[in-house]
Amino acid sequence: GFLGHEECSNEGYPRPLKNTSTFFKVSCGPNFTLAISENGQIYSWGSGFGGKLGHGDQQNQFIPKRIQGLDQMHFTCISAGADHVIATTVDGKSILGGTVNMDN
Repeated sequence: GFLGHEECSNEGYPRPLKNTSTFFKVSCGPNFTLAISENGQIYSWGSGFGGKLGHGDQQNQFIPKRIQGLDQMHFTCISAGADHVIATTVDGKSILGGTVNMDN
């Protein structure tokens, strides 16, 4: 359901995403995906639990959505964990987000 194809269904074979930017880096968490476009912007889709998609809410996204709060930054690297994200800008700054679990 979080494959980025708008439908909430399983896919038996890979197929291209429609109406998206060209992505040059992609990282997947257990139920969400992050991607960096060729112009350095971050997109996310999948489960919004804990705010890990970076859109200021916990809404699920079924197609890639640009993270608007980071418009002035250009990213080169991104990594998704179970419930968190880290990304690095072209000038070496790191941006982190997601859920903190203090029980472990």
